[in-house]
Amino acid sequence: MSPLLPHTTNWIMGGMALVGAAGMVLVATHLLDLESKLVEQTALHDAAEATRAITEFRTLYTSEVVNRVEDASVRFTFDYADHPGELPLPATLSILLGERMGQSHGGSIRLYSDHPFPGGSNSGRVLDAFQKQALDHLRADPTNPIHRFEQTEGGTVLRYATADIMREACVDCHNNHKDTPYNQWKPGDVRGVLEISRPRSVEAEKTRQEIKASVWLLVGTALLTLLGMGIGATRLRRARILADALALNAMDAQAELKQESHRLQLATDAQERIKRQLLQAQKLESLGLLSGGIAHDFNNLLVAIMGNAELAQIQLPAGSPAHRNVSTLMAAAERAANLTSQLQAYAGDGTSQAQPTILNDVVESIAELLHTAIGRKANLHLDLARNLPAIMADSTQLERVVMNLCTNAAEAVAEGTGQVRIRTQAMDLATEDLRDNVLGDELPAGCYVLLEVNDNGCGMDTHTRGHMFDPFFSSKATGRGLGLSALLGIVRAHHAAIFVNSEEGKGTSIRVFWPCVDKPLAVPQDQLTTSPIRANGQLVLVVDDDEGTRTTTAELLEALGFQVLSASSGEEGSLLLQQHMDKIFVVLMDLTMPGISGLQAHKMMEQLKPDLRVVLFSGYTADQPGLRELLDAGRVRFLPKPFGMERLVEVLLLDW
Repeated sequence: MSPLLPHTTNWIMGGMALVGAAGMVLVATHLLDLESKLVEQTALHDAAEATRAITEFRTLYTSEVVNRVEDASVRFTFDYADHPGELPLPATLSILLGERMGQSHGGSIRLYSDHPFPGGSNSGRVLDAFQKQALDHLRADPTNPIHRFEQTEGGTVLRYATADIMREACVDCHNNHKDTPYNQWKPGDVRGVLEISRPRSVEAEKTRQEIKASVWLLVGTALLTLLGMGIGATRLRRARILADALALNAMDAQAELKQESHRLQLATDAQERIKRQLLQAQKLESLGLLSGGIAHDFNNLLVAIMGNAELAQIQLPAGSPAHRNVSTLMAAAERAANLTSQLQAYAGDGTSQAQPTILNDVVESIAELLHTAIGRKANLHLDLARNLPAIMADSTQLERVVMNLCTNAAEAVAEGTGQVRIRTQAMDLATEDLRDNVLGDELPAGCYVLLEVNDNGCGMDTHTRGHMFDPFFSSKATGRGLGLSALLGIVRAHHAAIFVNSEEGKGTSIRVFWPCVDKPLAVPQDQLTTSPIRANGQLVLVVDDDEGTRTTTAELLEALGFQVLSASSGEEGSLLLQQHMDKIFVVLMDLTMPGISGLQAHKMMEQLKPDLRVVLFSGYTADQPGLRELLDAGRVRFLPKPFGMERLVEVLLLDW
């Protein structure tokens, strides 16, 4: 063997070792470079996914919450936590979600712009170099995110920035906000930048060090097989660590998503509650309009019925058998007038003379009547708080409410064993305490007087509770179904709240909260002494589009000794006034007519004759726009339909 062979062999083996070592170094360097890129790509992917999650959540919140709740008058503000009933803006909620994610995973999430968000946390903050670069870059190319790895005292930090695109649903808010520094936004504009800062995890750094140690160990030993096994084992270990980290991240994300789903469910429930209240209010309003219209038309018919009945009584000879029939007819007409009065009360149009009233006085004034009415069926107990504040109310309508609630309670109890209790109390209530009342109205916080009527009777099922205030609905065989309907109208007209609590077999409690007033009680006055003017052929102008009402009123007036001119419209009435200016004693005119209304006709007539006496009559009530001002000023009188001869004489023949 040549002596050079071992040396050559050594050189060859050494060369192979060097080549192998160099190859291993190159392989190791390449593997470390790949590992560094993988860590960076993983960090970038994680940041991009977090950004996409926040953006998707913000879009979902805007479309499924903000746009749906916006029609219910719910306000969205950045300082919602200081204002109960308000919800956070999409940007505000996105920042909060970013802060939560930052607390869970480290780093931070920021939303900034060179046009600060009004009231936001970044108002007045100076942008650093990367933030300015990100704004310039993303405004030029919104679809291409920008990132940078920075070295800090705590290690390597990834800063990843994407464009915050102005959505169409957000343009109006950003342009019209009272503190906005810029109001020319359009859909698609880059409003600002969403930046995620993430430190490189301790697990990633540890993994890199372990890979380096394994690689240089395998290079030293030059065992390619062990090197391959070490690299494979290390890569598997890194994959497992990454998988565990991803699993933990997924669990955290799932928990956060569950919390957000719960918040969205709460918002959805609130929206459904508001929707139910709106539907209830619309239903009551529609039924009220229908009831008021029916009552108006019936009142016109009753004018003719009651007027002709009175005329017939006058014209019938004494002792005529027909007197009894006419009296029966008039009694039936009066009962019909009472029914229309209840319909008007349901519609909130009942005749009302509201004045400061003490609720206890009203209850005590009818207590004896209540004992008589329900005493045979139930025991009545009064629990009246002393020194109640006054409420602005019509005492007659209050009596109707108390009587109706008590008689209904007595109907629900067992014969001889039932208990009916009336309770009054002054209470200071918050807006939340008055929410979800039957009428669905949003009432202000303040002082209220409670009227509660409860019984230990049979209670009501769900169906009965849902329809108990509907006109013509009754659970009693003999009921007309108008009592509680009228009660609801009275409550509505007094801006009160009503709550019903009833359970089958356990009784019913109905509570009505009347708003207090800070006014002195009305002092009863004796009736004004007047000198009646006896009809002596004075000329009266009757203006009404309803022929039956017009004809009957004219006949009643003629029977009283007046002369009558008739007109079917306000225009025709004004022409007749011009022709008989000096002869007309008084104008009796309907409020509701086609063409020009009674109020418009009165204005025209007043210009022709400023001292003209005018009586306006209607099947509706006096609580109509424009009429109340005329009545308070004493420029007109009001005569509700239906009316008979006695009421007509009272209105026309008193001193003007």
